[in-house]
Amino acid sequence: MQFFTGVFYNRWWFGLLPGWTTAGTVVLPGSRCVMKKNLIVVCGVVLLSACTWVKVSPKGETVRLVQSQRAVESCKRIGKVNAKVVSRVVIERDEEKVATELTNLARNEAGMLGGDTVVPISEIYDGRRVFAVYQCFQSGRNN
Repeated sequence: MQFFTGVFYNRWWFGLLPGWTTAGTVVLPGSRCVMKKNLIVVCGVVLLSACTWVKVSPKGETVRLVQSQRAVESCKRIGKVNAKVVSRVVIERDEEKVATELTNLARNEAGMLGGDTVVPISEIYDGRRVFAVYQCFQSGRNN
């Protein structure tokens, strides 16, 4: 015990040793690590839940979202896109952020398919949503 007191007592990392504290009292091995891991996980979840993970690509910026099938009656249907994001990170993520990320993913995919309009054709369920891709405007871009 004298060895630990004389050599390690004033070291900043002494409190990080499993089973020891800076005062030299014994704690249950691993209990400090568990608390630190829990704190890291909670902080990470709070930070990640505020992030938007899906950004709109340059091709995706040319694609618009339309909520009504009537608005695309005269358009050419190109296909459909299945979008999926993480909707739960320990706790449920904000529904609006999940919807925005799903729309961004659909816009990115529609841009790569040569579409310029997406219409949601399903509800959001478990972080998934299906979108129909349309070409409503003639474009001069090469794909």
